[in-house]
Amino acid sequence: MNLTDALNYEPYLLYLGLEIVTAEPLEVTLRLPLRREVSNHLGLAHGGAQYGLGEATAIALATMLFHDRQRRLNALTAQAAIVYHRRAGGSLLAHAAMPAAEATRLRATLDEQGKVRFLALVEIADETRSLATSLTVECVVMVSQ
Repeated sequence: MNLTDALNYEPYLLYLGLEIVTAEPLEVTLRLPLRREVSNHLGLAHGGAQYGLGEATAIALATMLFHDRQRRLNALTAQAAIVYHRRAGGSLLAHAAMPAAEATRLRATLDEQGKVRFLALVEIADETRSLATSLTVECVVMVSQ
């Protein structure tokens, strides 16, 4: 499954209106356009929408890390922690990346065990390109039965 299909498969992510900016095997960037439905009472991105964007970015990274595997995989969130550093104004960009050596290790673990867990670090910037929010997401990727 490619990243566009993966995002379109989840009704909540369709509702959020996430856009793919970068989709590489070791790097993903998603955009959340600011609109009324994902805003809070101040007209800023709602904290829940920020979490949704960050969590989706981590799972998108997991999808891209293992996109070349011939088996059907499920990528899920085991747990996550979010830090709101400051108000996030306007549309948001979430970015996550994985060092090549770590990706190689994770792929080998998945191939050997059929399941792998790892942490994805996601940074969310607003229109000023300044860090607004960060997430640490524990992803689980497993071969579908």
